[in-house]
Amino acid sequence: VSTQSTWESQVARRNLQMAKVGEGDPRWIVSDRQDGANVNSWHWVEKDISDTVKQRLEASLQKQTIVELPGCKCVSTEISSYEGECTVYNRKGKISFLLDVKFTISWEGDVLDEKTGASLLSAKGKLIVPEVEHDTNAEKLQVDVTIDNDKKGQPLLDIMRDHGRKFVRGKVAAFLEDLIVGHNIAAKPSNVVTNSPQNKSEEKKVCTASVTEFQQKVEWRAPPDAIWSALTDAGKASAYTRSQAQIQPAAGGNFSFLGGSISGTFANVESCKLIEMNWRLRDWTEGHTSNVSISLDSDEAGTTLMTLKHTNVPAADLERTKQGWKQNFWDPIKMLFGYGYSWK
Repeated sequence: VSTQSTWESQVARRNLQMAKVGEGDPRWIVSDRQDGANVNSWHWVEKDISDTVKQRLEASLQKQTIVELPGCKCVSTEISSYEGECTVYNRKGKISFLLDVKFTISWEGDVLDEKTGASLLSAKGKLIVPEVEHDTNAEKLQVDVTIDNDKKGQPLLDIMRDHGRKFVRGKVAAFLEDLIVGHNIAAKPSNVVTNSPQNKSEEKKVCTASVTEFQQKVEWRAPPDAIWSALTDAGKASAYTRSQAQIQPAAGGNFSFLGGSISGTFANVESCKLIEMNWRLRDWTEGHTSNVSISLDSDEAGTTLMTLKHTNVPAADLERTKQGWKQNFWDPIKMLFGYGYSWK
C-alpha cells in the first residue's frame, strides 16, 4: 500500500470519527455525568438560598443592642414579619444573584435614670424595611420607625429614628457584603443604564407627541432555543437584569422587567421564532404603548440572527430606548451566559 493511500485512509477515518456540529452528534451534547458533577459549571444552575438568608438576617438583627446611652437603652427583640427570596445563579462560572426581601423588626427601649439606672419610661415599636434587593444601596435603605404609644414614647421615637436606622443600615450593608463575597458574586456593571429614575417620586413623564422607530440586527453565537430561553424564562431574565422579572410568554400574557420599569403584554408568540409585544416604559405618558417584534432565524448551526423592530417609540426617548436594549438585555445576556454577539 502506498504512503499516499495510507495517509488518505487515515484522513478518511478521522473525518468519519469527527463530530458534526448541528447534526445531533451526541459528542456535542453536554450531558449530565453519572457522578452528578457539573464540569466547569457549564450548565445553568440555580440555588435557592432563601432559608439561609433569613437565618443570617435573624442572627444579625434579633436580640441586639441598638443604642446604649447614659440615659437610654434600646434593643431589638425579634423579626416579627419576614417575606422574600434569594437565588444564586451560576452559568459557566459566572455567578449572580437575585434578592428581594422585606421584614419588620420589633424593638423596645427605656429612658433611664442616669444615677440609678432605673427605668423612667418604656416603649415598644417597629423598624419596618419594605424592600431589600441585590443592588440596594444600604446607606439609603428605607427604614420606617414606629412606636406603639406616640405620646409617652416620643423621646425614644426620636432616638430610634436616628440610631435605629443606622443600626439596620449597617447590618444590611454587612449582610450584603458577606453574601457577595461568600458566593463570589460579580458586581453589576457600572455602565448599565436603567430605564427608570432611582427615586420614583422624581419621575417625569416623557413626551409622546412625536414618535419614531428603529431596528437592531444581532447575530448571536448561540442557537435559537438558547436565545429564546434567555428572553422568555423569568428566572434567567431576573438573573441577568439583576431585578425581578415576570414573563408569561403567550398571546395576552403579561411581562415586566427591571422592577416594573418596562411592562406590557405579548401580542403574538411563536416558540423559538417570534415575539411580538405591546411594550412601554413606566415614565412614558400614561396610555402610550410601543410595539416590539423580535424574530429569531438561523442560517448556520449554533448561531441565531435576531431582528428587533421597535415602532411607535417617543422621539424624545429614542436613544435611551435603543441603548436600553443593549445595556439591559444584550450585554447582560452575553456576560451571564457567555453568548457572544455581533451587530449586523
